Amino acid sequence: MDCMDFIFIPNGMTRERLDELFIEFYKQHVKRPKILWGYVSMLWKSPDSWCRFTRNLFSFLKFARQNSRIFDGDGSSDQ
Repeated sequence: MDCMDFIFIPNGMTRERLDELFIEFYKQHVKRPKILWGYVSMLWKSPDSWCRFTRNLFSFLKFARQNSRIFDGDGSSDQ
């Protein structure tokens, strides 16, 4: 994986399955108490973070509810 794009797909695996596994991993990772506490701690320490958090909350929730990654037109990830 190169940042957010798979550059190697093992035999017997598909890009779609790798995407499914990545999404599952990512969702489980950010639900861990230590990770969530890190986000809360960051927000608490930085007033600017609160502004960005509230400004982008709707977009984040929309992204978090979908079961796909964000890609640009050529099939590679945006980020």
